[in-house]
Amino acid sequence: MLYIDEEEMALRTMGKRLQRCFGNEIQVTPISPDQTIEKMIQKIESYHPVVSIVIDQKLFAAGTATYVGTQLAGAIRQTDHKIPIYILTNFVDDVDGALGDIEYVLAKDDLSEDNRLHAIAARLRRHINVFQDILVEREVRFEELLRKGYKDTLTAAESEEFQQLSFQRERKIAFSELLDSTELGRKLDTAQAALAKISNSLK
Repeated sequence: MLYIDEEEMALRTMGKRLQRCFGNEIQVTPISPDQTIEKMIQKIESYHPVVSIVIDQKLFAAGTATYVGTQLAGAIRQTDHKIPIYILTNFVDDVDGALGDIEYVLAKDDLSEDNRLHAIAARLRRHINVFQDILVEREVRFEELLRKGYKDTLTAAESEEFQQLSFQRERKIAFSELLDSTELGRKLDTAQAALAKISNSLK
């Protein structure tokens, strides 16, 4: 699970409370927002597997992001229609819980109360379990279409479905490889700078 918030203290405190919901079953990863939605989507795609996302509504409060939580949720929905998304806020009435992009709105105060925390945890688990079943079904369906494609010709509908499933798989692999290559580039730059410094000191 990803938990996105603009305040470092909230990332620590709310992150711990969310982790209490799941114990050792699910790892809650707190992350801060990037300035633009486009960059933030790339950051989210770099984490996998992700079974749900909790987003603070006022991401712009610290001046880092230029968008609110519901806007980010809408952008995520453009590429993933199934992943459970929740908005976390102190002002529940200010967020439309009927928005099609989110499951529901979480009140920060509820996460502080043990009796409410249990109910929230049960609801989150149900959503996550359904999504994990969907992920398994996607993988099984991908394998079915892949094997059929080797032996026979896919119908137009099957071909379109296969392309969508392939895109979902390859997108995460591509982001992972991009991050690996970026990190490798940083290490090479650091090593080259160190070698240049040593070379200059020997002159």
